[in-house]
Amino acid sequence: MGTAEYMSPEQARGKTLDARSDVFSFGVVLYEMATGRMPFNGDSSAEVLQRSCMRTRQPITSLNPDAPLELEGIINKALEKDRDLRAQNAA
Repeated sequence: MGTAEYMSPEQARGKTLDARSDVFSFGVVLYEMATGRMPFNGDSSAEVLQRSCMRTRQPITSLNPDAPLELEGIINKALEKDRDLRAQNAA
């Protein structure tokens, strides 16, 4: 099924997946690299999945003031909860 911290909201909900789910997971990796933290965390996998579906995350620049604003924009587009608004591919 996957690792909860890297799952897209649609994967957490058991919906059909496509490349946009991978873009979300890549956004998680970028966020983690830029901040040293996961965008959504919790005490259990269920809590992590719930947060990835429902809650917002801290902006990367609030955790890493040296992060470029352009990177924050890329990460925001990759971590968009609505896959129709998310970056449609990695390009």
